Amino acid sequence: MKKLALIVLTIMSILSTKANVTITESNYDAQIDLAEHFFVYEDLTNSLDISDVTDEDFLKSCTQSPTNEILIGGGQNNIWIVLTIENKTEKRYTGYLTLDNPLISEVIFYNNIDSTTFNTGMFYPFPQRHGDSKYYTFRINLDPKQKGSYYIKLTKQHTACRVIMRLTSQAAYAATRNSQQRTNGFLYGIIIVVLIITLLNYLSDHNQTFISNAFLLAFSAALTLWYDLTIYKILVPDSPSNNILVFHLLLPATFAAFAYFAKCNFPPQKFKNRYLTPSAIISYVSFAVIVTNMLATGRMLAITLIRSYIVIVAVYFIFCLITTDKQNNFFRFRATVSALILFELAFKNFFYASSIGPLHTDEHFALAATITIAGFQLYMFGRKYIMTRSEYLED
Repeated sequence: MKKLALIVLTIMSILSTKANVTITESNYDAQIDLAEHFFVYEDLTNSLDISDVTDEDFLKSCTQSPTNEILIGGGQNNIWIVLTIENKTEKRYTGYLTLDNPLISEVIFYNNIDSTTFNTGMFYPFPQRHGDSKYYTFRINLDPKQKGSYYIKLTKQHTACRVIMRLTSQAAYAATRNSQQRTNGFLYGIIIVVLIITLLNYLSDHNQTFISNAFLLAFSAALTLWYDLTIYKILVPDSPSNNILVFHLLLPATFAAFAYFAKCNFPPQKFKNRYLTPSAIISYVSFAVIVTNMLATGRMLAITLIRSYIVIVAVYFIFCLITTDKQNNFFRFRATVSALILFELAFKNFFYASSIGPLHTDEHFALAATITIAGFQLYMFGRKYIMTRSEYLED
């Protein structure tokens, strides 16, 4: 019996050591992988408060997270996260604990070092977030040989999303933020260039193909900027309710732009019933997404419809590329890919059930793809300009 008790105590000791985050000289300036280093508990009663979760027996009810991410919302209740960090170095540690998803309804952060509580979330004014970051970031200060426990409450919400937890040193945090800002700046700068070229093409030919693409690109980019919280940060930083209103206007406008683009670029030549054409189906799904997104209980359905929508759009456009005339196929392909890349960026926080890598990898992929597409667009525009100029000189 004594041997069994000793084995149990040993296993518990090993698990406890594994769960704690330990700051050493080797990881002092790095980003620390939090997989298996924090505990998660779903409050089925939605009634627990700080006094309940700081009790020593509370950890016995928690589950050790095997990864550094959590899925919240979509029918789940309040989620509690418990994390212990110990600084074993001889110098003061300053780091940042970040929840990498900008769309969490409410976050309550508590630490046992100075017993302070901080409330933040999507329905709080944007300037209240630390360091002007779109994510929820909390400063961690530990003196030499000091240990601190941190408790995070993610309030029940309808929108299902993926939250990645990161613990980053002060130096690594600054470097990561600078990299993300540069990448986003290049991405949206190139999108503006492509938009200008598209409008110039329209002014030259007065072809609805170009103006439909301009609408699609503009509204897709605006929707992406909303999900990236750029619109919130710049236009309505002190008004969360107006920020939500902007979204309710942008979402139907973007889907309407998709339907208009489909109508202008891919006339349904092989479908006798106009109410069952792919472009009509796209319009139906668009309307369903808009309606379900307005309903508090329909967010999960809205996300499912959005996923289906992107698949339908991609398949339909591929079909049209094969069956319609080849004259403007490159333009159609470029316009479609551009819009779908922006959609992927907009909904990236919902699409993945597991992490493939740092979130900013998505931005790097989008940037590379957009640069390639913009390069081809510039080439085509330059070639057209040279041909027009040559014809003018010959006359």
